[in-house]
Amino acid sequence: TVATYGAAISACGRCKQWTTALFLLDSMVQKGFLGNVIAYSAAISGCEKAGRWQLALHLLEELKLVGLQPNVISYGAAIGACEKVMQWQRALQLLADVELDSLEPSIILCSSAVSACEKCGRWLE
Repeated sequence: TVATYGAAISACGRCKQWTTALFLLDSMVQKGFLGNVIAYSAAISGCEKAGRWQLALHLLEELKLVGLQPNVISYGAAIGACEKVMQWQRALQLLADVELDSLEPSIILCSSAVSACEKCGRWLE
């Protein structure tokens, strides 16, 4: 079931097993299960933890392309991935996207974006 896949993807993400998380996400879709925001967010989080920021952003876009609405957890993982590799401009763009998607930016999202700027000496941005 989707719940089982989501739990497995989440567990892989927590253990930095991002390749397995992505395999499970792909397998879920290949078997005809519709992905959900929880499964995608877990995969994005796994990529964040593994320092795979570009892949995290790709998954966020894929989530949108399949017709799902990202949530603050999806965005938080993507912003966190950008923060870790000092991609401050992308972090700020994602923070702006949160509001475009009619979501309320949490203090965690804002802090991650500010931290990305601070790490690059761009705290005035």
